[in-house]
Amino acid sequence: MQREIKFRAWDTVNKRMILEPYIHFVDGESFYLDQRSRGGKMRSDLEIELMQFTGLLDKNGKEIYSGDIVENHPNVRWEVKWSEKKAQWRVGGGGCSDFALCSMGKVEIIGNIYENPELTKKD
Repeated sequence: MQREIKFRAWDTVNKRMILEPYIHFVDGESFYLDQRSRGGKMRSDLEIELMQFTGLLDKNGKEIYSGDIVENHPNVRWEVKWSEKKAQWRVGGGGCSDFALCSMGKVEIIGNIYENPELTKKD
């Protein structure tokens, strides 16, 4: 089974989420045209943080991306990350390190590391 390859990006300058189809890839670099800037300033991959779609949905049918913060019990949450070592999507912390096992628990996206950094802080 193949999954759809999709991205979204965090604009580190304007502090906002950029969704496809506004993200473009040319010669291995990513960018988008920030039309809010006078003359349409091009934002390079030095000014955006890419997040890739995992191919999984949360319990509400929302697409899960890297950088999302998911929860399956009150106050038990993890950041979704790509593991180069294991070549798979993983979640860290909370005693659950295998994303497939966590996804069986019907996780819910509660935010992401850019718009909701307070959700990653330990109590």
